[in-house]
Amino acid sequence: MAIYQSIKSYAADKSNEMILDRIENLGKYSGICPDLSRINDFLLNTDVSDIPFDCRIEIPDSGSFLYKRTYRTKAEGNQLFEAHRKYIDLQYVVSGHEIVKYSEQKLLSQSSPYDEAADCELFSGEGKSVKLDSGDFVILFPQDAHIPKLNAEDSCEVVKIVLKISMKD
Repeated sequence: MAIYQSIKSYAADKSNEMILDRIENLGKYSGICPDLSRINDFLLNTDVSDIPFDCRIEIPDSGSFLYKRTYRTKAEGNQLFEAHRKYIDLQYVVSGHEIVKYSEQKLLSQSSPYDEAADCELFSGEGKSVKLDSGDFVILFPQDAHIPKLNAEDSCEVVKIVLKISMKD
């Protein structure tokens, strides 16, 4: 993997796809941006069971933050792909398992315009799927439109930490 000067240059390199790995390997990706190193340090030094649900938690000395969520996965249906411009998603499954469907934005049809306040744009189309188990994480860049929360087998309870990594240098 090349060492990038900034997260923007990494995300702008369209040959880079989403990253899927185990949380214990997150530190290997700190060369992508300084916030990943700070996020890794935060997760190593925090008992994730102590993080409250549905509260915005700022990552110290960064422009990044996280939410801890819990939900039941759902059968694939007419869900739309989402994509973001201001933040990169790092989605870490603490417990449970799910399918995340993903595709490059350019291969999809826009379903709704970009909402700057929500940092979200919606798309329809086809994509690939990846299964996330407990301890897995995925990093989704702006070009990686995605549909999380899908059943891997039957519906199950998932606890997930969603980190929003700032695209600012």
